[in-house]
Amino acid sequence: MKYTNKFDLPKSLENFLNKNPHDSGGARFTVTGLLNPPRVEQLRKENYSNITEDISDKVMSLIGVATHLILSEGAADNEIAEERVFCEVDGVKISGQIDLQTPVDGGWRLTDYKTTSAYSIMSSSEGKLEHQQQLNCYAEMVERAKGVVVKELEVVAFARDWSRASVSRNPNYPKAPIVRIPIPLWDKETRSEYLTERVALHWFWDENYGTAKENIPECQASDMWERRFAVHEFKLNGEPRKNPKSRFETKDKALDYVLENAIKGTIIESDDKRTRCEGNYCGVNQFCKQWKEYNDDRG
Repeated sequence: MKYTNKFDLPKSLENFLNKNPHDSGGARFTVTGLLNPPRVEQLRKENYSNITEDISDKVMSLIGVATHLILSEGAADNEIAEERVFCEVDGVKISGQIDLQTPVDGGWRLTDYKTTSAYSIMSSSEGKLEHQQQLNCYAEMVERAKGVVVKELEVVAFARDWSRASVSRNPNYPKAPIVRIPIPLWDKETRSEYLTERVALHWFWDENYGTAKENIPECQASDMWERRFAVHEFKLNGEPRKNPKSRFETKDKALDYVLENAIKGTIIESDDKRTRCEGNYCGVNQFCKQWKEYNDDRG
């Protein structure tokens, strides 16, 4: 991994990133890695030394690290902050760093801190699917590794773009810039099956990628954050604005957004927009055959 500094930002930012690389603690996989598609994880491993990012693109990561550090200092005496937990799944060692563990009646509550947008908070009252997957994997790991019972899961979301003025305009807008979002706790069988399936999938491609890379599964629509249904507000003349207010995977989600936010506009279905790929949020689009073929087909 190489960092560039296109905007001549303080060298301290680059130094911090180089001194604090992602660390699995010696485990073969981390939970965050298991949630990624195998294609993304293997392309990252194969091309790690050639991946280049500008430090300006890491601003949210830096803010996230700072938030975690500050909040870990404020943990109560009976809480556990920033603990990396390890367990084995079918003989494979995995790890996950849990932001906060708090004792509650009959067990423990697991908390994960997220820096996100106000819209994201509004659109996911039970947290995003990936948040549910991550925290339920943590719950299963904690119970296996520590022999305790997990009773509750939550995301504490920090809205980076929160606006006080928007609170009065939209009843669904977050009432504060920091929001606690309860995350559904899956039953133990579901948690165990999901974690086992993810480990088996990534283990297979970790073992066989070198000889079978041409057959690695393609990323699916949800993996690529595909958004086909765009919400366009109306202009004063009644025509839809050119740039959409937001995009969604399904028409139902787009309609819910329109109704909940009382938007005067329309929903337009367009060609698939692969947000994750186009923004290179996976970090490996320049090495991805699937992404290249998609762009070639579009001309």
